[in-house]
Amino acid sequence: MYPIGSIIPTEKDFMDEFEISRIVVRQAMDKLLMEERIQRIRGKGTIVLEPKEKLSTSFVSSLHGISESKNYKNRKVISFTKEMAPQEVYDFWQIPNQSLWCLIRCTYLKDKVVNRFISYYHPNVPISDEDNYQESIYELLAQKGYEITQVTDTITAGLITKEDQEYFQKDLCAVVYRTRTSYHLEEAVEYTYSTYLADGYQLTIENQ
Repeated sequence: MYPIGSIIPTEKDFMDEFEISRIVVRQAMDKLLMEERIQRIRGKGTIVLEPKEKLSTSFVSSLHGISESKNYKNRKVISFTKEMAPQEVYDFWQIPNQSLWCLIRCTYLKDKVVNRFISYYHPNVPISDEDNYQESIYELLAQKGYEITQVTDTITAGLITKEDQEYFQKDLCAVVYRTRTSYHLEEAVEYTYSTYLADGYQLTIENQ
């Protein structure tokens, strides 16, 4: 993290530090320039600007019978365990802090992880570790009387975090982060955090 007003390293410095190509560095720099988070000053260098108020875009879909793409052969269930969720999950659902079923699944492209889903399920949802989570979770929920009828997606894009660099075994690159809340009618069902590598996954959102 560079303080406001400081001069950041040159493109060459970033290339050497992260062992990445010049085009990757320039793409990252162009994004920061577009967001007015840095400014290039001739004869001085690139300085860090004071952050402006962030704008976010939320995609809200009210659909009947939401389904997942059938890319099961590229998907792997990493774990399905009872875990404590981030505090925002409990606050959003207005439920006491407690262990929730947590499903982690990843999609692979040429043996490399290109996206990860971390899903928490409301304690009212009747799922168990005996269910099959390799295929469509929404079809499974529908079978249990919890057909997903509404979702809210909040999507942001930025540079990969240090934690995700280690998980995905990637250097500095662009990623898309998505937070999804799903409902059966007006009843909360799912709270999912998704991470997509920009160079390995295409995210398409259809609102009907």
